Amino acid sequence: MAFFRIALVILVARPLDWNLGPDAFILSAAGGALNGLGALTSFTALERGGKASVVIPLVYLYPLFTIFLARLFLDEKLTPVQGVGVVLAMLATFFLSRESPDQNSPTR
Repeated sequence: MAFFRIALVILVARPLDWNLGPDAFILSAAGGALNGLGALTSFTALERGGKASVVIPLVYLYPLFTIFLARLFLDEKLTPVQGVGVVLAMLATFFLSRESPDQNSPTR
């Protein structure tokens, strides 16, 4: 609700140019819907017992998906340093997804 109040103040203080074509409007709406869906999936993972120390860092690795799409569709190249960063992020995903034993539980 607070977002809508802030948006209303901005809209009144400085009217925006809403000259958007249908394509831009559809892409904007789709982007907002996908963003909301992503938030819901992270909430669901947390509700189903996912540890916040694992779920949240994994959620914020979403730029990896963007990098792969940019490579695939836009033929963008990565520098060697950027490539190392992508590999390290994927390694982090692997290590974060590994379940570590709970230190408070009794050993068997």
